[in-house]
Amino acid sequence: MPTLDDEPREPAPPGDRAPTVPSPGESRRLPAPPSARYAPRATPTSESIEATSALRGPLLRATAVAAAGGALLTIVGAVLASTGGLLFAAGVAGAAIGLVLAGAAAPAGDAVPVPRARIRWVAAGLALTAVAAAAAATWVIARGEGGVLGPIDYLLTTFGPFVPAEAVIASLAAWWGASVGPIRG
Repeated sequence: MPTLDDEPREPAPPGDRAPTVPSPGESRRLPAPPSARYAPRATPTSESIEATSALRGPLLRATAVAAAGGALLTIVGAVLASTGGLLFAAGVAGAAIGLVLAGAAAPAGDAVPVPRARIRWVAAGLALTAVAAAAAATWVIARGEGGVLGPIDYLLTTFGPFVPAEAVIASLAAWWGASVGPIRG
């Protein structure tokens, strides 16, 4: 292929570039080391105005779900005086808490996502709080009906191992829900 100088030269294979030779004082350094792509990315700090945590909205909704789950446990245990649905209600409430709270791990907007491990612990704690509040409310209702036992004695005498089982099932279900969520409609 002739050049402007009409000198014939060999065509270069595709993809090859002519080697560049640095001038005597010039360095051949990359602008950043190749390993820099594996460094953790800087996340916006809480001081940044643009950086908002994604936890606020899902936490408020999960708290409402926990209150509803606690009310359901209270209705089944105190009003209906049944142990049949307590474990099922605890599992459903815990899973719902975890699924709702998992929305903080995958926010829809510009919010900073919350680590999944933190969400799991918050969900399990919220589920345990709902079970404890339901147990206390059940005791208060029984006390109002003329009960004379203390809260622990009443719960162990009336429900046996069901209250601890509720706590375990609710926290495991919340952990599961926070791990597999979020569910968006």
